[in-house]
Amino acid sequence: MKKILNIIFGSFTIMMLLFTFFRPFDLAPEITNEVVIQVLIISTSIAVLMEISDKLLSYFDISSFLVDLIIRVLICYFVVFIACANFNIISFSLFGLWEITPTMLFCFPLTYAYTVYMNNELAESINEAIKKRKKLD
Repeated sequence: MKKILNIIFGSFTIMMLLFTFFRPFDLAPEITNEVVIQVLIISTSIAVLMEISDKLLSYFDISSFLVDLIIRVLICYFVVFIACANFNIISFSLFGLWEITPTMLFCFPLTYAYTVYMNNELAESINEAIKKRKKLD
């Protein structure tokens, strides 16, 4: 659950910061209640699908960084494209797919780096807790 929340909060925060930064240049939408809810829906959908993909990769014993990265990029493109087309932000076409690419180029690496860092921190804290318990036994 913590991994899902890390992805949701990380991607949501990064998107809001990017929108805030790029809005004065007319490169991002105005932040309205509707936009905030849409970004939250997109972030949550991505997080849930990434958690499912992690479970499937673990189940099939696939531990490739490249496979993980490709799956995550595809999940992000799929969710953002479908959601933005559904919210009438972009057209449901190849051009619409192209329109989301600049956002993906900014948001994905930042979110990916953030979630990897946070998940490593979480793993370290779990390992330290295990070491402390072993010392107590």
